Amino acid sequence: MNAKLIHENEKIFFILCMVISLLTYLFLIISLVGILYIAIGFFITFMLHGFSIAQIRNNGVRLTEKQFPHTYHQAKHLSSELDLELPDIYIVQSGGLLNAFATRFFWTSLCRFILRHC
Repeated sequence: MNAKLIHENEKIFFILCMVISLLTYLFLIISLVGILYIAIGFFITFMLHGFSIAQIRNNGVRLTEKQFPHTYHQAKHLSSELDLELPDIYIVQSGGLLNAFATRFFWTSLCRFILRHC
C-alpha cells in the first residue's frame, strides 16, 4: 500500500477509538440501563436501514434484463464468476450522475442465512 495514503498517527487513533468503544460497551453491558440503550440503538439502526432501503427502492430503477441490459449482464457474469447470488441492484441518480450499488435488507439476509443452514 502507498505510504502517502496512511496518516502517521492512524494506528494510535485506531487504538484510541477501540479502547474508548470497548470501555463504553462494557459499561453499557454491565448496567441495566445500558442494555436498554443498546437495544434501542439496534432498533433505531434497524429502522433507519429499512428507511434508506425504502428510499432507494422508491427513487431507483432496479437493474433487470429490460432496464440497463448491458450492465445487468455484466453484473450477472461477475456474480457467477465469484460464485455469488446476484443481489438486487438499483440505479439511482445522484447529482446528475448515475450511481449503481447493490444492497440487501438485514432481515432478508438473516432469513436466507437461517433457511440455508437449517
